[in-house]
Amino acid sequence: MPSIKIIGIGNPFRSDDGIGRHITQQIRQYKLPNVDIIEECGEGTSLMEQWNGEEYVIVIDAVSSGGTPGTIHRLVARTDRIPSNFFHYSSHTFGLAEAIELSQILGRIPENLIVYGVECNKFDDGVGISKELRESVETVIHFIRQDIRSFRKQIILRERASFEIS
Repeated sequence: MPSIKIIGIGNPFRSDDGIGRHITQQIRQYKLPNVDIIEECGEGTSLMEQWNGEEYVIVIDAVSSGGTPGTIHRLVARTDRIPSNFFHYSSHTFGLAEAIELSQILGRIPENLIVYGVECNKFDDGVGISKELRESVETVIHFIRQDIRSFRKQIILRERASFEIS
């Protein structure tokens, strides 16, 4: 069965900016089979390298669009526009939104790429996420586990169809 890659983005030393990594660390405890969990700083070319050749990818990152802290945004890269202003706290000029856009132009976007952005408000020095985000963590994990089940169903249906054609 093809693996599913989960990428947690963020700087764990900049408070809420570490939310993506925080969530991937929580998911890692479930020991999900065929799920590859990695952590990244959010630099665009590194992200593109991580998802290159992958079919099923979930990315989690901090968002700052002026919304209520803890709000969860779920975006499907093939159909939703990823607003670059969501990720304006990144120290990278070529970050997640730009990596997705360039991957689409190059035809190298994963077939199933889902981005979870968690609305944050603290990006100053400090370790750990703010209390406003703690409730969102379990909700994002719940959604990601639903996505994993959906991906696995797609894989099984595709393999079944392939077997029936053979």
